[in-house]
Amino acid sequence: MHKDSGVIYAHEQDGYADDPSKRTNEETEHGNQARRLSEWHVYRERGYDTVTPFANPDRIVAAIMAILDMTAVEVEHFFGDLEAELLRYQNGSYDHLPFEDVDPSELYVYRQDIWVTPDPTEAEPPLLEQFCEYVESPRQTLGEILGDGPDPRDSLPAYEIEAVSDVHYLYSDGRSREERWADQPLDREPDARIEMLAIDPDAFDSFAQLLASHLGNQIRDRFLDMGLHPPKVFQTPGLGTHDAMIKQQLMPMYDRHFLASEHDSPWDQNAGFL
Repeated sequence: MHKDSGVIYAHEQDGYADDPSKRTNEETEHGNQARRLSEWHVYRERGYDTVTPFANPDRIVAAIMAILDMTAVEVEHFFGDLEAELLRYQNGSYDHLPFEDVDPSELYVYRQDIWVTPDPTEAEPPLLEQFCEYVESPRQTLGEILGDGPDPRDSLPAYEIEAVSDVHYLYSDGRSREERWADQPLDREPDARIEMLAIDPDAFDSFAQLLASHLGNQIRDRFLDMGLHPPKVFQTPGLGTHDAMIKQQLMPMYDRHFLASEHDSPWDQNAGFL
């Protein structure tokens, strides 16, 4: 690690070949896990901004909190275009996708970037720990958390959506991938990035619930990407990040958490904070 910047540029280890071309896919992934864990440790313990912003669980949980505090009108304002495009896909209309010869049997990912304010990394204690402190059991619903007393979120920092991007797109046929990026409204990296398959938003109680659940699954995947168990409240099945879904499909070292109905998940299928 560079002592001034916190950048991690090397790992000493004896478990696999130094030449990347001689490593298996799982050996390479174990090395990637070690790098991500080191970046997370340096961010948390040294204060360096070593974690990609939209991959940082502290920032993602701020986006979750902001979304859960929004009114239906605010959700429509920021995320209405995304919801409308998902519904169009469900209704068999694909002309909004910026790809030629759209095949609904192949994989299309809808992305939207989120910026929140104030800066989630300035919270003390770290925001993720504060969030997990009041959500004590993965079986708790929001109503059970609140009970008859005051809203425990009142003791937490408040976050708002500062901006969102237009919808971005990813297409993959299993062999290659194409991406289409919209202009970004701000000149810094987003705090969270939605990566949604063309699922039916009407299957959820609200679009805000769908977004919050999806981002919670991303926090799960970010911990798994470091070789760690996620906090209990995020030990939930369902779609998280796109890259994690691909790894869970292809690498036996990962359980298939992206499948919401997976029966052999090591975690409680009723887990979650919603």
